[in-house]
Parts: sequence; C-alpha cells; structure tokens
Amino acid sequence: MSRSMSARKDPAERQGYLRFFYRDWRPTRLGHMWSQAFACITGLGLMPPALTAQQVRNRDTERLKSTVVVVANHLGQLYLVSMLGNESEWVQNVRAANGKACS
Repeated sequence: MSRSMSARKDPAERQGYLRFFYRDWRPTRLGHMWSQAFACITGLGLMPPALTAQQVRNRDTERLKSTVVVVANHLGQLYLVSMLGNESEWVQNVRAANGKACS
C-alpha cells in the first residue's frame, strides 16, 4: 500500500453500507465476493456497455482475476478506467503484466 493511501482515511469507512465492502483501502470478504459476482455479470454483457470485465494475472499468484472497469471515450480514444483509482490492485497487476489484460 502506498504511503499516501495509508495516511488518508478510507472514504468507504465513513459511509454506511460501504464499510461492509472495504476497510483500510482493501476489500472485505463480502466486498471480494460482491466484486467477483459483479465481474461475472458484467462479463456476460448484462451491464451497460460503459462497464467491462477485464482479466489480468495477479502479480503475486499468477492466477487470472476479473475486475470491472469503466470504458471512457476521450477525443475518440477508448480508455479503461479503474473505479478504485491509480493505486488499485487491478492497475498494479496490469503494470506488472506490461499492460496485458484480456476481456
């Protein structure tokens, strides 16, 4: 975890139901299960096209992990955006995989 994240209070802990899903910038067990179910539903194409499920190898375990990301269009270019920010596990795993992810 980066120093900036540990110094800041996790905003999820300030909002009612979110504290069931995230603590100390990490998903709880319920948050992990919800995330995987949401990725599965998104991967089946049952969510709006602005959301997509991407798979990337975990940099520690080498196992494929699905994560929901936002597809943003900026000046005609499509970008994948992590909803949890630049320090999220998905972003770090994509960087470790030299930008390789699959849908």
